[in-house]
Amino acid sequence: MAGGHGPPPPDEHRKWQGEHKPYKTGGYSLEERPPHGGQVTRDFLYFVEVVCLPQETHVYVFGPAQEPILSQHVRGEVVMQPNYLKQAFRLPLKFIGQQSDPGDVNHLTTAVDVSRVRDGEMTVTVKLENLPLRAQTKATVAQTFAMAGRPPQMATVPDANRPGIAR
Repeated sequence: MAGGHGPPPPDEHRKWQGEHKPYKTGGYSLEERPPHGGQVTRDFLYFVEVVCLPQETHVYVFGPAQEPILSQHVRGEVVMQPNYLKQAFRLPLKFIGQQSDPGDVNHLTTAVDVSRVRDGEMTVTVKLENLPLRAQTKATVAQTFAMAGRPPQMATVPDANRPGIAR
């Protein structure tokens, strides 16, 4: 069809499907369902999830296939710019290894009290360097501040209760 409307040619459609498959774990994309309840922004090869909690901010880095990236050697900072102040706050990030929760992959963190900041009142910029992929060793993402929600918890049902639930 003229003007680019209608379905793409078969080769283009296969290419599009290859670029838009679910991420490595087979679930939703990180942007649709951030694993830690934060906001995900992409900078070329990397996906960066920023989780703003009342007393600290966590940064998780994911690669092009949306797989967790080991952040042990990554350096960076969070720059918080409240809309109501001229001053920006620069906070260095430090590495935190894998926690006892297997779903909590390694990440970077900084202690900061944002408990009184309302959603939308600040810009949060994350600047990272020494990232592992040679094609891109630095990344910068900017987001409008939003306090993170907790990701939904999955309940497990004991085998003894399954027949009753099925009824």
